Amino acid sequence: MIKFALIVFLAFFSTSVFVDFFENADALKSNGTYKPKFGLETANIVCGDRLCTEIDFEPRPNIIVIQVDDLDVLTLDLLIENNLMPNLKNNLIDKGTTFTNSFVTNSLCCPSRATLLTGLYSHNHGVISNYQEQGISQFNDKATISTWLKESDYITGFIGKYLNYYGVYTEPTYIPSGWDNWQALVEPSTYQVYNYTINDNGNLVTFGIKESDYQTDVLSRKNSEFIKNLSLHANEKPFFLLTSIMVPHKELVTSKCDVGSKTFNLVRGPPRYEGFGDLIDFPNLPSLNEQNIRDKPPLIKKMKILNEKNLECLEKIFHGRIESTLSIDDLIGDLIKTLKETSQLTNTVIFFTSDNGFLLGQHRIISKLVPYEESIRVPLIIKDPNYKKTTVDKLVLNNDLAPTIIEYGKAKANIKMDGVSLIDLIKNSPQTNWREGFLIEHFRGAGLGNFSIRTSSTIYTQWGDNSIEFYDLNRDPYQLNSLHFCSSEKCLSELESHS
Repeated sequence: MIKFALIVFLAFFSTSVFVDFFENADALKSNGTYKPKFGLETANIVCGDRLCTEIDFEPRPNIIVIQVDDLDVLTLDLLIENNLMPNLKNNLIDKGTTFTNSFVTNSLCCPSRATLLTGLYSHNHGVISNYQEQGISQFNDKATISTWLKESDYITGFIGKYLNYYGVYTEPTYIPSGWDNWQALVEPSTYQVYNYTINDNGNLVTFGIKESDYQTDVLSRKNSEFIKNLSLHANEKPFFLLTSIMVPHKELVTSKCDVGSKTFNLVRGPPRYEGFGDLIDFPNLPSLNEQNIRDKPPLIKKMKILNEKNLECLEKIFHGRIESTLSIDDLIGDLIKTLKETSQLTNTVIFFTSDNGFLLGQHRIISKLVPYEESIRVPLIIKDPNYKKTTVDKLVLNNDLAPTIIEYGKAKANIKMDGVSLIDLIKNSPQTNWREGFLIEHFRGAGLGNFSIRTSSTIYTQWGDNSIEFYDLNRDPYQLNSLHFCSSEKCLSELESHS
């Protein structure tokens, strides 16, 4: 029975997902028109992928995207449950749309960020790694949400972490196309919460070790300056702001601890949150330090079981991630305050998401780039002032963010994007033809790369060494027993005991 189900699964998705996904993506797009009730502004002549009609000549919203780094859903949920993210909860979650099944299609920083900017899968935008020959040097920055919105008369601003190795594989003062205000962290200093450099519109500015130099706080002040400056000059155009926060990603130079033969850097929160990590216990889920990995691929089978010292290191890493993430909540609070002060809150759509998730000891892994839920599942909240709090459980992707942003801005992309606008889901419009599955792609060397098809209840993975995994996520949410290995009733009963 299990073998039959697997054959049907693969047959269906070999024709449906791999073909229909890329050839028929436009059929899934909404033909409707977004009708916001925002401040005074005249729309452009081009509206999305079609010519404007009279109804399109309505005001367009400001758009803000807050993208954080390596924030997994579990960590964020624990922070919210412990009332440690009040600004996120009160201003975005309680007033916006929470997508409970939001995923990235490549859970690695540079490819994921390129997808946000283009709406494309990694194999289409060409950024498949963090490194030069497969990373930023492959990226076409002349066809992105910034160029399309700028062409549609938006004022555009970028603040924070850009693509990996920006300033190393590019000139440190380089400004990509489409950005009116450019405040980008310059590598290798990006991954330091102190002693880092920012390209301030072509001028390199270095920050030191004062408490006020904490990186997230500086980025927060730059967000406010961007918005206030537009307001000061009585700007009548809408603005687009992408603010990209480095934490809770690990730092480059900081205290370290060891897990087995590997050394891991920690990340610091601002001094005001020192000790706050102790308020939340390190989560001990069934997948943590997985004992039986006989069903896993060779890469994971090589990983040793974690001892007490290793687990203590994981707890230190976790507490640093908690404390640094609290600075993101402050940034959200500052942003909301500035929007209120400039009378922009009621005509601004705000996105909150992460470039990927992160595993902290689950399946013995401390990383991402693997087809497990902790790696590919990310938070996504969109606050549109025209709609009340709601929850959406459809499968949505980081590929969908660019099409959504472009539809809000009534702009036109000059490429065919792989994603689909989420606006109809936010509006709670009936959906009869939404995606049933999607592709996950991780490009690495033989044995390390992996490609998966994820549906609402299953995930099938083939690794570079031809090993496979196949999980029923309803019966086995922690991905402990692959169905290609576990097919007896006894084994299946054990799965249900964990769900």
